[in-house]
Amino acid sequence: ELGLLPEGPAEQARCIEWCNYLATNLHAVALAQVSRGARFIDDPAQHPAIAKKGLANARDGFAYVETVLADGRPWALPGGFSVADFYLYLFFTAGERLFPDMAGRYPHWARLAETMGVRPAVQRATAREQQALAEARQGRFHGRRLVEPPRAA
Repeated sequence: ELGLLPEGPAEQARCIEWCNYLATNLHAVALAQVSRGARFIDDPAQHPAIAKKGLANARDGFAYVETVLADGRPWALPGGFSVADFYLYLFFTAGERLFPDMAGRYPHWARLAETMGVRPAVQRATAREQQALAEARQGRFHGRRLVEPPRAA
């Protein structure tokens, strides 16, 4: 209806591939390692090592995204704008919270994120997310405070 999923089967597969990569390699593994060590090992003494590995895994995953976008395409898919671009924007901004050098290290991805960031719908969603995060930091949603992940040195 909104045209965010490409029409052709090959482009749909590419879009789903992007979303799966971001959801699994970056979100469920790398970023979870950074802030949710208990998902991986019960011993809290090991959580800093898990977080360190998560930062390295995030860097590796982010570098992969940059190599794909380095061909000069304006969007994740050569065929044009899709839901994958929103997801890439989300992960770029999450990465900025961990790595202050995101824009310099990943310039092609930064360009896509900048293009996305000026879209009115993205600005509205970002404002709502910031409000929700502020409330989560106060423990409003599930009785525990949001744990801030460590930043890279």
